[in-house]
Amino acid sequence: MIDGIRSNSLVVPEQPAPDDREVRISWGSDASGRSGCPEDTTCWNLEYDYVGSWDAAPYTLECWENGHKGWEGQWSGRPTTGCYYWAGTAHVVIDGIRSNTITAPTAPVSGATPSCGPASSAGKPCAVLAYEEAFDDNGDGYNDRFEIWLVSADGTGKRKLADGTNPTWSPDGSFVAFLAGGFGAPDLAVVASEGSSSPRILHNSVWPWLVDEEWLWSPDSTHVAYESMQHEGLPESDLWAAAVDGSSPPRKLVDYVASYSDRPWSSDSTHIAYTVNVDHDDDGSTETAELWVVTADGSSPPRMLSGGSSYGAGWAPVGSRIAFPAWSVTMRGTVIHQESLGLRVAKADGTDEHTISDSGRTPMWSPDGQRIAYEQSGQLWIAQADGSGTPRKLVDGSTFGFGWSPDGRRIAYHLSVDTDGDGRRDSWELRVTTPDGNGQHIRFAEKASMSNLFVIGGPRRSEPWSMDGTHLVYAVPPRNAVLYRGNYVHELWAARSDGSGRACRLTTSGTLRGWSPSGQHVAYNVAIDDDSDNVADRNSWWVARADCTGARKLTDGGWVDGWSPNGTHISYSVPVDSDRDGEADRTAVWIADIAGGGPPLLVTDDAPVNPVPHSNNSTWSPTASTT
Repeated sequence: MIDGIRSNSLVVPEQPAPDDREVRISWGSDASGRSGCPEDTTCWNLEYDYVGSWDAAPYTLECWENGHKGWEGQWSGRPTTGCYYWAGTAHVVIDGIRSNTITAPTAPVSGATPSCGPASSAGKPCAVLAYEEAFDDNGDGYNDRFEIWLVSADGTGKRKLADGTNPTWSPDGSFVAFLAGGFGAPDLAVVASEGSSSPRILHNSVWPWLVDEEWLWSPDSTHVAYESMQHEGLPESDLWAAAVDGSSPPRKLVDYVASYSDRPWSSDSTHIAYTVNVDHDDDGSTETAELWVVTADGSSPPRMLSGGSSYGAGWAPVGSRIAFPAWSVTMRGTVIHQESLGLRVAKADGTDEHTISDSGRTPMWSPDGQRIAYEQSGQLWIAQADGSGTPRKLVDGSTFGFGWSPDGRRIAYHLSVDTDGDGRRDSWELRVTTPDGNGQHIRFAEKASMSNLFVIGGPRRSEPWSMDGTHLVYAVPPRNAVLYRGNYVHELWAARSDGSGRACRLTTSGTLRGWSPSGQHVAYNVAIDDDSDNVADRNSWWVARADCTGARKLTDGGWVDGWSPNGTHISYSVPVDSDRDGEADRTAVWIADIAGGGPPLLVTDDAPVNPVPHSNNSTWSPTASTT
């Protein structure tokens, strides 16, 4: 309180002192028959992963089973063996650092069948995984034939769906779009996922790298939007739309489309938003990107919404409204002049257009479509999407990088701060507040960030928020930065979004893959620097609960493909070097039962080495179903 004026309240979650060392264990090879292993019992060795700065000095190793210390010994270096177990839970303590706790498997690692998990609301027990298999029929070392297969999460119902690559599920799970006929200029095809009909070619010669993007499907699963190769060699191509049931021929909607937003389809499946590059002086030096919309059925001509930069434009979660920064563009000699016309909301047909803010940018809809958060003069504001009421500033101070929680109850943002009192903002903090402006701001660690998660592993964008909005993952600069795939990876932390409880660290050096749909687990990658040169030598993939407990290693190397729709299973791919020449020649696809525990299921070891192009080797159906 200053001069009788009460400030907002600030909640700071409890955060333990950092330590860059961690050790993670997972079950490894069969240790049955060793001294101490009960007769007729399968015992398991442990595998160890070390992260952080471990000095080359003697270590004390403690083996704990079911909460009781069973053995203790001294090692001259970092232990690589020394504990094995057969039932219940286990963890180790090395040099005072406690590992994660794991549960002993009850069946051999290879060839096991995980449970299918809870039944869906429709009574169908399993999600379905679509995956690829590749074949070298000519024996020349190159894959020349590809097939798409389906399998339930429990390993049952395995069957071939079609010849082709890059399977992409429709939003309702009833169809699968894919590429057929080669990679240079493949055909776009579609097939019913239950196999009731033969595949149908929708269009010949499409851009191959666009098919695996989720936005190609209309939200109602009736149409697919795509680009043709009519203008090969040019940066633009034609935009088409096709009815998947074949009720009408494909329609060319627009010539020379440049790019799309994250979600080009309107929520009611009636319109598509896109940008067109405009060269104002015909030499490529004065280009702007215009924002346009077009009807998916081609019933109306395209309509321009903005003549300039439209970064952040997006459709409402329901209906056909779109929020966008509007700009006018004029040439003054050889210089482009862009004038802001404000942040606007309009229906796709041009009606009911109104201005939310005279200078707002980067609009983001609330999950219910009632409000819009946006940036204005470096500050975070919120307004009613229908234009009613008065826009409200949520945060005093300079902000950047914000996002709604999936349940719409909170907004996370970054606040620039002055840490040394010299009047200059030299750092930032990650904070969370409520959109109703009640004044409570939850502060997380300094330099915590949602933008340094370096999400990898597939075309779907992973978010820091858990799906239920109760937790979020954020990145914090590490003590010893490690370079992984061109980026210096950060520590990953998880915390409750309401500020209660204790923040927990997932890893000292990793990247986020994403939350499970249930919000109970998070998948992430750990970059491991074995020789302490600040460059990752290898990596491993892990899954943990929202409170960082129950950490489980999925695989060394490879990548995670994705979560099943109910969050009980996860699929991942591991390169295989079958001829041991130092290069992978095929890929194994696995399913791990996260909800039920136990060993993973090998789906295939004949997936292509490099999913072509830019896609995962496997992809889950959007809803639980049977094969």
